[in-house]
Amino acid sequence: MMFSLLTCLMGALFVSAAAQAGPVPAPGPFAALTTEENAQLARQTKIDGRVRIYEKATVRFASELSKLVNQEDFPEVRARLALWQGLLSGSVSDIVSSVPRGKRPKAVIKYEIQLRKVIAEMQSLRVTASVEAFDAFQEWAASAEECRKSIMAVIFPK
Repeated sequence: MMFSLLTCLMGALFVSAAAQAGPVPAPGPFAALTTEENAQLARQTKIDGRVRIYEKATVRFASELSKLVNQEDFPEVRARLALWQGLLSGSVSDIVSSVPRGKRPKAVIKYEIQLRKVIAEMQSLRVTASVEAFDAFQEWAASAEECRKSIMAVIFPK
């Protein structure tokens, strides 16, 4: 009981110190982003700008995966889904650590909406994929849904 109370107090102090410290610096480079996107990400000090980069990368990944499935390049599909999964989890950790409690940046809301649409698109694309890529799509969809739920928790804190 004492340990959990102490942990909660330490967490509250950390959150308040982080909120007073100002903007959180951009995360390091992501393997899933292009060099240009990583450079833009490094220049962004505000979460809104970084979220727009994540949003553009998500659109790019969805279009690339659609082309790869149509070309039946399933080993590359699996690799791209794994990269994209890393980008989504990294973007969520950036959002969670950067958005002050009680704030609802429009860019984060738009990102969640776009992520919801992309998850639905990938679910329909999964049906046309081979059996070997089906598992990768399932794993990606589960991970993406968890990321979306984490973003929703930031937008609508309890």
